Amino acid sequence: MLHRFALAVAGTAITLAVGCAQSGKSPSSAPGLKASCADASLALADTTIVGTFNGQPVTFKDLGPEARRAEERALRTYCDAIYTTRSVALDNHVTEALVEAEAKKAGLSADEWVRAEVEKRVPEPSDGDIQAFIDALQMAENTEKLKAADELV
Repeated sequence: MLHRFALAVAGTAITLAVGCAQSGKSPSSAPGLKASCADASLALADTTIVGTFNGQPVTFKDLGPEARRAEERALRTYCDAIYTTRSVALDNHVTEALVEAEAKKAGLSADEWVRAEVEKRVPEPSDGDIQAFIDALQMAENTEKLKAADELV
């Protein structure tokens, strides 16, 4: 299990390193990737009726300036999430293309190429390394149990 995890992490690092070395820049450095939040504006006019109370219309302006600030914060959070999603998708696309190209040059499938690159670069963990990792996991688990027990007291 640890070996498989190491393969996955190292494989990603290798493909990104190969890609950055080939292109000379970050995979997500594409123009226009970060859209303007103004383009995604969902702002309501002050006169927009947002509800009724006691039979009277309530406008967006009636909600006060905090409502507009809260909406602006939510829109920024939304725009940041969209940017992150697009950036990750672009990075994944570039990584896949780079792996395919390197694998084709080597006459291997993408999976075979990644496995070969990882095995070249990542040493097999020793029994001591594996035990240290297991000990660290157990210590972290015990720490969490102690924290939970302290919270109950």
